[in-house]
Amino acid sequence: MISQVTDRDEIHHDARHVDPSTSHIQTKIEESLMRMNEFIKLGQLDEVLREAEAVPSSIEMFGGLKAHYFRILGTAYQQLYRFEKASEYLLKSLELEIESGRKEAIGMVYSDLAHVEADMGNYTIARIRGQEALDHLIKTSAIDLQAAVTSKLVWYCGLCKDYEAAVSYAIEAMRLATLIGDKNVLAWTSANIGWVHLRLGVPEKAKQSFHFALENKDYLMEFAGYRDLYEGLSLAYEALGGDKKAYEFSKLFAAAQHEVDEIQIAGQLKYQEIIQKESAEKTAEILRLKKRELANTASSLAAQTELLGSFRADLRKIVLRPDKYEPEEIIKQVRAKLKELPCEMIDFGKFEAQFATVHPEFRARLETKYPELTPQEIKVCMLLHVSPKSAAIGRLMCISERGVENHRFNIRRKLELKTEDSLTKFLQEL
Repeated sequence: MISQVTDRDEIHHDARHVDPSTSHIQTKIEESLMRMNEFIKLGQLDEVLREAEAVPSSIEMFGGLKAHYFRILGTAYQQLYRFEKASEYLLKSLELEIESGRKEAIGMVYSDLAHVEADMGNYTIARIRGQEALDHLIKTSAIDLQAAVTSKLVWYCGLCKDYEAAVSYAIEAMRLATLIGDKNVLAWTSANIGWVHLRLGVPEKAKQSFHFALENKDYLMEFAGYRDLYEGLSLAYEALGGDKKAYEFSKLFAAAQHEVDEIQIAGQLKYQEIIQKESAEKTAEILRLKKRELANTASSLAAQTELLGSFRADLRKIVLRPDKYEPEEIIKQVRAKLKELPCEMIDFGKFEAQFATVHPEFRARLETKYPELTPQEIKVCMLLHVSPKSAAIGRLMCISERGVENHRFNIRRKLELKTEDSLTKFLQEL
């Protein structure tokens, strides 16, 4: 019904608490929130969520701004038809506003929550939330907001079939709206009371109310408002026996309903697009981290293998020349060398498991397409995918660099690669 995020003082209500040392941070946050507000008005909900991610974490320092931030997100998710998410953010906003004691802001968040509950079909809760909103706003001088919320209560009471209360709220909403010249509230209240008259079996009064609202339809902020007016007028004329007029308005209603359906579908598709994009970005980030972990594992394994190779060479020298060393000296040197070794054994199985996580289909694809490759050659292919250097692969496999080159030659032959073809590139694109 009314605009969910107002342009009053929410964004600036922390101004009286400005600390000169943080004023530049506050200004930056306020600018982000104003951009989010603009995106809400333009219906660019993906931009709202993108801008929300860019809001500095230092917003935690400013309770009022954070409350408004949550309220904008609540509105965005409501327009995306993600009502539970909308309610979650609005409740966070409400908690902060209650702490601040700002009755006007508390009232408006309660009003937003009421609208979300009505969208979810929880009409009794919507009415309770709406009344809570009005109770706080009555304690302020914001007559325009009092009028808007009172007009909403006409709608909620009508949905709850409490028509007496609906009429009472309608009279008060019309009085307040007339007092301040708010044609938007006058139009909405007329539309809402029209439905009450229709349900009370007074189609003539319903027709008058709907026509008054239709004459002021430019002030109805939501396209769904036109649809409801056309439907109400169609039903009112039908009850009055005016079949021709009823048919005319039923056609207008059908066209408006079609457009509303398209808007809703577009909103749902946009939300799915946002979710899929976020999911793809998270997956890409996880894959990037796993690739880094895989590279680190390969590097660590290579370093450990090199160290073991060095230890083996030194140990061979000692063992091959026992006459050169005293037994105690041999034991001493071996112990010294043992201290240089890593605490854990090399775990090539762990490397293979991590490789399979990052490249789940690589090994199966290689074995299926090229069954003549030996298990040792498959290992070389996996290592080539991570590091093209023969020396590093040799250290990891405890074979000489020449041994790796022999494996490379045999693999290239079995893969039927030409001289100019890169083995590493081929494997990475497999």
